[in-house]
Amino acid sequence: MYRTALFKLGIIGACAGLFAVPAMADALFGGDQGALKSGSLLAERPAYKTVTDARLREPEAGNWLMYRGRYDSQGFSPLDQINAKNVSDLKPVWSFSTGMRE
Repeated sequence: MYRTALFKLGIIGACAGLFAVPAMADALFGGDQGALKSGSLLAERPAYKTVTDARLREPEAGNWLMYRGRYDSQGFSPLDQINAKNVSDLKPVWSFSTGMRE
């Protein structure tokens, strides 16, 4: 009986997820107002700049094109929007757990 109840809950959860997909699709693609069709989703993004060997060797100050930022792996960023005075004000807004424990 316990397994049957869990199975039914799983089916209900899966169905609820299926109903959410059309709503998300409509928000992105729906008519002329959809974010992708209207261009609002991509409107504020700068044009893509190809990643070249030269850019990897000397990346722009605000660009991290690889893990730890550069080939020397210093992990230092010259950006100053977050600093020692305001770092304590940061709050997590998103996280994802893979289920792995270390």
